[in-house]
Amino acid sequence: MATGSYEGIARIWDLKGNLKFKLAQHTQPIFSLKWNKSGDLLLSGSVDKTTIVWDANTGAMKQQFDFHKGIVGCINDYHSHIHKLTTLFRAGARRGLENK
Repeated sequence: MATGSYEGIARIWDLKGNLKFKLAQHTQPIFSLKWNKSGDLLLSGSVDKTTIVWDANTGAMKQQFDFHKGIVGCINDYHSHIHKLTTLFRAGARRGLENK
């Protein structure tokens, strides 16, 4: 299981509820988390306009995408969607983690 926080930290927990990893690379609140299909990668999206790919087995950051022009508020299997808080309209999308 994974949780994101307003302080910009994602956490990965084991099945017993014990903290496995504290993922502290974001500088602002995390609005979205998404596991890949095999459960070995976690994608986090934040108000800091970045998306990070985490190795769920080690807690290491594998890759950071910092090209977003707005808050990353929604992540699905093929896109991370970028939204502005002041509007209900999607501002853009980026492809990533395809077939993972």
